[in-house]
Amino acid sequence: MYYKKIMAVMLAGCLLYSGCGKNESEELETVERVVSTEVPSEESTEGTIESESTEEESASETETEDSSKEGTEEASTAESKEKETKNVKETKSADETKKSNEKGAYLEELFQFHVTIGKTEYTLPEEFQKFEEMEWNCDGSKDITLNPSEYIADEAIYKNKYLLYVSFANLGYDILPISECSVTSITFDQIAFKDVNPTIVLAGDIAYGKASYQDIIQAYGDPTTEEKTDNETVLTYGEEDFCKVVLTVNKQKDRLTEITLVNFNQEEAEPEISTGTLDIVKNYKAPKELGNDIQASIIKYDGVLYQLPAPISVFLENGWECAEDAYDAVAGRGRADMYLEKGNYRVKVEITNYTDEIQYLENCFVTWVESENTKEELDVKLVLPGDITTGMKEEDMVKALGKVTYKKDADSSKEKIFYDLTYGSGKMRLTVSKETKELARIALYNRPTEIK
Repeated sequence: MYYKKIMAVMLAGCLLYSGCGKNESEELETVERVVSTEVPSEESTEGTIESESTEEESASETETEDSSKEGTEEASTAESKEKETKNVKETKSADETKKSNEKGAYLEELFQFHVTIGKTEYTLPEEFQKFEEMEWNCDGSKDITLNPSEYIADEAIYKNKYLLYVSFANLGYDILPISECSVTSITFDQIAFKDVNPTIVLAGDIAYGKASYQDIIQAYGDPTTEEKTDNETVLTYGEEDFCKVVLTVNKQKDRLTEITLVNFNQEEAEPEISTGTLDIVKNYKAPKELGNDIQASIIKYDGVLYQLPAPISVFLENGWECAEDAYDAVAGRGRADMYLEKGNYRVKVEITNYTDEIQYLENCFVTWVESENTKEELDVKLVLPGDITTGMKEEDMVKALGKVTYKKDADSSKEKIFYDLTYGSGKMRLTVSKETKELARIALYNRPTEIK
């Protein structure tokens, strides 16, 4: 949800500005009258001199007359422009007066998430660096790092006697320390301001500790929801949990005693992505044989050997292509599902970025694959160590598993039997059809925390 930025001008400021315009206009009019009274006097003096002067003096008189006329015209033009400016200012003042009298006139500005703390205006989401510049601290959280799209709530930041509870979110594409993340929510309440009297102002001059219930309704209109208790009225503007404003009014005092601003929405900037092939991709070695160790995460996929996690670039080198709807890049430590295509095949895979920075797909790894044997779909042939593949009989599959430990279970419909294997950073599920007693689906992943 993005809102067009509209600057608010307070009524008092508008009237003051209009008054200044009026004084400037009167001053220009005075200057014009001085010019017009002095010009005839100069003409009269020069006319007396002309009768006894040479032709050169006559020419000088003509230049003076032209200069006087130009001065008069310039003053007249300046007066006209100043009157136009005055009219514009008066119109703006009238518009602002009308706006302040309209119910809900400041709702759109409220959703710009501007808040003034003391003399400083912040706009959520706001980079914490701006808070640090204004001497706010988050010492208790400074060692925390956040993955892209990850957030942490109810973290305390403080400045002198001020204490605020905020949420930090990583709205970028790389893993970041909390000091480089954004503040996406702030709560102002009586507990945080027990010993101080803060100046907290929202759009439309709605001030913490001063605004009444009716002031809020007049400025922002009827709330999305309104909840009442014996002591408080809670007004919520906005339907999304990650984009809303919650205002709490104490019934006895009829004053705004708590403000919560939440906004995780941010216009996405084009990320900077490094080019070139990473060493972890260059260091990948394809297996030479399938072998018999089913826990080695070695597979034969469409006739080619891979060991998961395997660079997606290796799949591309073997004839696979990224589907048109695939991602161009993956955020730092991110994971995403996408499709690979080859001929009539379209298969789903999981890709993982093993670095802290955003990377193009070519520097990411395939960590999950599957193959399903159905009559409706033509699926790529996936073979595991021991030549385990879809379509084989259950008894042959069990024999090929040998002494490997697995957990056997059935789904709720009892139409399928699952053989689940867990090992190291990998996991595998072999699904057998109870009707045909054949291996119908293979799905496996290997997700180590690091690749060297």
